[in-house]
Amino acid sequence: MSIVGIDSSVLLSMFQSRAGTPQNGASNFGPAPVKQPSAPWYKTATPAETTAHVKAALAGHKLIDESGPKLDVSGASADYRKLFALYQGLTTLSDVATKANAKGITALDKARIDQVFAKGLSEISAYVKSAAFENLRLREGEVATSAKAKLGVPKAKTEYLTPPLTNSTSTEVDAFQGTVKFTISVKRLGATIDVPIDLTDMGVQPRTIGNVVNFVNDQLAANGVETRLATQRQPGQPRTIKSGGQTVTLPPTSDQWALKVKVGTSETVSFSAPATAGAVYVAQNVGDPDPDKKPATADGVTQRQLLKFQTDTVDVPAPLQAAGEANWVDGRAFAKTLGPEVKTVHATQVGPDGSVYVLADITAATAGQSIKGAQDVALLKYDPAGQLLYSRTLGAGGTATGLGLAVSADGQIAVAGSVTGALS
Repeated sequence: MSIVGIDSSVLLSMFQSRAGTPQNGASNFGPAPVKQPSAPWYKTATPAETTAHVKAALAGHKLIDESGPKLDVSGASADYRKLFALYQGLTTLSDVATKANAKGITALDKARIDQVFAKGLSEISAYVKSAAFENLRLREGEVATSAKAKLGVPKAKTEYLTPPLTNSTSTEVDAFQGTVKFTISVKRLGATIDVPIDLTDMGVQPRTIGNVVNFVNDQLAANGVETRLATQRQPGQPRTIKSGGQTVTLPPTSDQWALKVKVGTSETVSFSAPATAGAVYVAQNVGDPDPDKKPATADGVTQRQLLKFQTDTVDVPAPLQAAGEANWVDGRAFAKTLGPEVKTVHATQVGPDGSVYVLADITAATAGQSIKGAQDVALLKYDPAGQLLYSRTLGAGGTATGLGLAVSADGQIAVAGSVTGALS
């Protein structure tokens, strides 16, 4: 069990900054501030009080009790009571952990204390997620190897996952062989830091996915940025086929590994390469539109796909087949199967940043974007590796159909189509 020290006065400081009240010892100009109740962290708990709280926790009592804190200011915001209750819960949890490390604790008692600690941690986590504050946003943090002071509400973590690159962590990755050079540009606080990566600098070290990740992370750390690469395991998937009217289960596909880009706080990351190649995007239907060979029955099972083919291999090697990729042909960079809600793809256009825009008709929610009527128009943006960057729906109340798409040299987008019903 490891414990991280917490400066709980941060809780009140955050609320005071939102409410416009000064912290203890601070001066303020203008109208007299509203008096706030006394915070419990300015009073040191007695050993008897600490022991009582730990005994209650070990007896199964909840750590957080909103009825416990006593506010000494009439009409104080209910947020203070919740903050003080959360503080008491955190303090008790810390005291429980201290109890586990005390001298003379038996293995049986320590196991019991560990269970109480885990239960208390879950209780506090659930409270943070469910507590309804009026003047404060409260978010649960993540374990880190270092502490940094930051102002404002923390930004949600940002990650990017590449397609699978290998089915083995111990063998060299084909995509990393030869002369592989690219630049990672990290923008933060208005400044851009370019980190050049040249895998030939790895020397004779095997270019496994783990070795490459470690090499790139060393370069990122040397340039003082927070962004890092990591490996992401993708478990093998079960497979079945139809044979003689029966479903036959095949061995699952092998596990695969991809690269994950973990973008640092307040950082924006982009990748570029010294050599690029021409490519063409194709949208197609895949599946069987008439399995029973009877035109009168609507039993077709089809999906829409977005494919990318590299058309120039003079300066850049042709794409290699990814591990476990089906129906691969020379030059194909990827085949992205769109969701079942995508009914028709009407147009594709490449943007100035190399991304591709797809104009499609959809019959259900797509990528978190809901629809109001029976059919709506969606604009889907994919990066050059086939990863969805965003989805935007038109918002038609009845039925909408996309007809045309254009992207200007500066990235502005125009969509033409038809709408039946209300348009928000």
